[in-house]
Amino acid sequence: MEFRLNLEPVERLFFNTDLNWSYYSSFGIAGKDQRNMRWNASVGYKFLKKKQLHATVSVYDILAQNVNFTRNISETYYEEIHRDIFSRYVMLELKWK
Repeated sequence: MEFRLNLEPVERLFFNTDLNWSYYSSFGIAGKDQRNMRWNASVGYKFLKKKQLHATVSVYDILAQNVNFTRNISETYYEEIHRDIFSRYVMLELKWK
């Protein structure tokens, strides 16, 4: 399930946020269900006369719940591989249009 919101409350200022919720069932096999909620948000400002320069500060995985795993199930085995990935981080972006 996903939710997105993009706002420009005043001229030149913008705000974006998205929320993504995922659920992976264990199918009754050893292991546990995986629930994951990723929330990202950014705020930015448009500079110059024609608004060509955008400066944005974004925060990714605000709740620090991002996971990455692969699940393989066959007649003879069950495998679940978890991988280390980026958790919460902040990014500054400058974009010239």
